[in-house]
Amino acid sequence: MLSAIPSLTAAGSLISQSVDSIGSTFQNLFNAQSSAAEGEQPSNEELSHRYEQNLQRFHQLVRRQLQDNGIGLQQPVQLRLSGLGRVIADAFHPQREAIEQLFNKNPSLTQQFEELARQRRELEGTNGNGRELRISVGQDQIGGELV
Repeated sequence: MLSAIPSLTAAGSLISQSVDSIGSTFQNLFNAQSSAAEGEQPSNEELSHRYEQNLQRFHQLVRRQLQDNGIGLQQPVQLRLSGLGRVIADAFHPQREAIEQLFNKNPSLTQQFEELARQRRELEGTNGNGRELRISVGQDQIGGELV
């Protein structure tokens, strides 16, 4: 039994590196899209297309991370940012603590959520105005809205 501990430690390290790598790739996509037309104001259609693409990428990444950590999505979960910049899950979700812990352990996931919120506010032409992005993540669906 004790001989399995180094293997588990190595596996945990590989998972952490994988999340960081995926997060880095995701952030590079955001940055590339943001700087692609510097100096030009993108149209609402371009902003909407960008946001939807990034929302789908985020969904794939989060869904994979949840599954890899044994967290099921039989019941969709609603995510939002707290005032302290942490992603928090729907209060009534049965795996709320595990979901929040996943985001706490992976700051790049939280940064991607923050970037989606920024893109959504830009799309809607608001600077925040007290509104927050809520993303609903299910097995095969994702949706985001400012409330």
